Amino acid sequence: MPAAATENVAPAANMQQQQQQQQQQQQQEQQEDAAAEAATHKDTSSSSNSSSSSSSAAARELVPAPWEAELEQQLHAVQQEVEALGHVLQQQQQQQQQQQQQQQQGMPAAATENIAPAANMQQQQQQQQQQQQQQEQQEDAAAEELQQQEHQQQQLLLLLLLNLV
Repeated sequence: MPAAATENVAPAANMQQQQQQQQQQQQQEQQEDAAAEAATHKDTSSSSNSSSSSSSAAARELVPAPWEAELEQQLHAVQQEVEALGHVLQQQQQQQQQQQQQQQQGMPAAATENIAPAANMQQQQQQQQQQQQQQEQQEDAAAEELQQQEHQQQQLLLLLLLNLV
């Protein structure tokens, strides 16, 4: 999953092209502002001054780039996945706690009544250890995935912030 999300991020070449486009747009806006200002100095009527200043204000209005929307969608998807993984991890921890409580409640009764022979006790302990190891491995994997998703989310946020600057 992390590899697929990072493949969708725009490569450096696209970012350079977008920066160049933004610079060109800024230069064009500056030229329009200069032209509007020159026209304002030539005109003596106040009505033409107000119309030229409003058109230059409209030219300065920023339009979000398409890649910004794509980054925001990716960020939203990563946030949802992080939340889902957090819920899965929480459920696994609750299940492990319940199993441990059940095992702790069941063990003393069997030991005091001497129902299970030593071989059965050893087998039960091995099964419990295996279950605990499996759950710990699952929790570790889920925690690692969650950490990777959070890292990816931070990277996307940084990219978004850098592109907004």
